[in-house]
Amino acid sequence: MIIDFKTNFSYKCPSCFEFCTQGISVFDIPWKRHLTIKCKCNLSSVKIFLKGSSYVIKAPCFICMQTHTYRIPKNKFWSSDILIKECLQSSLDVCALGDEINTQRWISDYSEILKFMLEDDFE
Repeated sequence: MIIDFKTNFSYKCPSCFEFCTQGISVFDIPWKRHLTIKCKCNLSSVKIFLKGSSYVIKAPCFICMQTHTYRIPKNKFWSSDILIKECLQSSLDVCALGDEINTQRWISDYSEILKFMLEDDFE
């Protein structure tokens, strides 16, 4: 199995509530330092770094307003079609990692779910 060392990372900004997506290659995450993915509003960011045999993601949560930390094994980080990480308090999605098609599908589907949830709350 050939692993493509490229992926996309998406999260919903807790400040402007827009989805932020960035393509990542294995060369974007430097040894001994971290990769920062900033929202276009410049009010939130995600940090990704290598620790041992895993990548660590520190992502802000638009639901509970805390920063969640996720550890993902290297092989899963690069080989997953779509990997979704959830808020530890609400079990709602915080971020997604995967190929461009699947992360865009996640954004589209999750936007509809959130829209439905908000409409349901206000009825």
